[in-house]
Amino acid sequence: DVVADPRERANLAQRHPEKFQRLKAAYAAWDETMLQYPADTYTYSQKDGARVADRY
Repeated sequence: DVVADPRERANLAQRHPEKFQRLKAAYAAWDETMLQYPADTYTYSQKDGARVADRY
């Protein structure tokens, strides 16, 4: 709800855990269809295990 939370600070995962799990599973299924990053193109953050915003 962007009107009630214009900066989108509310963490709704705790309020709606079932919906969060469904969305997380749907994202993971979609992500599995994406091409993998070749090892020689990793960024520093991917090599050390940190997550990148566009790859969950």
